[in-house]
Order: sequence, then structure tokens, then C-alpha cells
Amino acid sequence: MGLLSDFFISTETDASLYDGGPFVEEDRAQYKQITSLELSMLYAILQDCEWNVDMMDEFECIRQREDGEEGIWHIPSTMIEKLVSCSDEHLWKVAQVWANTEELQWDASDAKMVLDDLIKLAQKVKQVKKNLYLWNCL
Repeated sequence: MGLLSDFFISTETDASLYDGGPFVEEDRAQYKQITSLELSMLYAILQDCEWNVDMMDEFECIRQREDGEEGIWHIPSTMIEKLVSCSDEHLWKVAQVWANTEELQWDASDAKMVLDDLIKLAQKVKQVKKNLYLWNCL
């Protein structure tokens, strides 16, 4: 089955209750194998800076089970801003670089698909004045 990775729009109170169950589909994108590590690498690429482990601290964990098999991370508003303001040309470059990271090793078109969904969610986050979260579950 692998690691589930759901991106979803919510308030912080409601986000802490998320369990992958029924949800408004327009407010969620579901993938696998994306953690706060891969997101912090994407964040570094969006900022055109070198990644370092401290960048993971930008993704605040709002809930994690003791066994580590489930957790929810808040995606920083500065990353939302970077996603929303990303041009189509720059987005393709970001997708290529992110796809080639050692942790992902994806095809660039797969990375671009995830980025497209993240941008749609980021745009909606700004409209509804809520937050974007990542839920992981083994």
C-alpha cells in the first residue's frame, strides 16, 4: 500500500481531526510517498536556494501518532505564496529539478502533475482564507 500523502484545505482545528476519510474532493489531492522532507526540498527549489535540514522546521507538525505511522503537517504560507506566483515556465523547471531529487526520482511530468494540484489548492487557500496541510499515513 505504501505511504499515503493527502494535501487538504482546512482550518487548524478541523485539520487535526483529518483521517483520510470523506472530504470535499475539490479541497484535497491524494498521492503517495510525499512527506515533509520532499516538500521542504520543493520549498527550497521554489525559493531558488540550497536545501538544508532546518527547512523541514517550516512544516509544523500539528498531530503525530506515537508510533509515527500517521501525522499532519501545516504547509507554510510563504510556500503557498511561492506556488501561487509561479509562472508556467518556471513551474516546469521546478518540476524537473524536484523530480530529479534523490528522494523522488520521478518523471518530471509526474512532479508537474503534483505541482499543478498544489497550485490549485494554494489558490483556493487564499480565496477561502484557510490553510493547506499534508497528511501522511502508512
